[in-house]
Amino acid sequence: IHKDISPNFGDVAIRQLEGEKTPSLAYSICIDNGIANIYKRDFPTDLENPWIKQWELGSAKEVAIEYNGIWTLDSKKKWYYLKTEEYPYVFYVDNSNILWVQYWNDSATRTQLATGVSQISACRAWQSSDDLNLDQGLIIGYLKSGIVYYRAFCTGQDGISLWETEREVTALGTGNTSLCVFRTNDFRVGFITENSGQICYTLSKRTYAGQSVRPES
Repeated sequence: IHKDISPNFGDVAIRQLEGEKTPSLAYSICIDNGIANIYKRDFPTDLENPWIKQWELGSAKEVAIEYNGIWTLDSKKKWYYLKTEEYPYVFYVDNSNILWVQYWNDSATRTQLATGVSQISACRAWQSSDDLNLDQGLIIGYLKSGIVYYRAFCTGQDGISLWETEREVTALGTGNTSLCVFRTNDFRVGFITENSGQICYTLSKRTYAGQSVRPES
């Protein structure tokens, strides 16, 4: 995407809509000279499909981009994939260290999530395909004064999705200087940090998504 900025100044999200056999495109967000820009690349990722700038978000110190969606069985009933929405969510930290989220370029959806934030990382975690209320959510992790926190955009019992309140990842303590949120293949979500030259991580409990075994034929 860029040759002149470091990897920590950007993030990538992959789209796969209902009915698509494979992912169809990728969106990226990059900070270039203090300005966050959105890029798009169609698949397959060959020379005929380069990264193309889509729109400018504005000034930012930290950025992340991730899709929300539903874990769905593919048409041949072989595996589950994340059936994404058409556009991803965009997360950014402004020059006042305030963390914001908005759905794509719709500024009307912009929501403040936290203050005093130094770094962020986003991940769409697991949701049960049998019970949609069992939802780890679209997670945004962030550092505040070396402590790991997160908020999750989850489906509630009324079927409405909303941002849960801030929670601290106490297992990782203080003094953290970098953060990455990830999901595992056994239906957990993890937080990995760097702390005084050491790599530390913690995992959640499993949210079994009804996807470990193929459906009966």
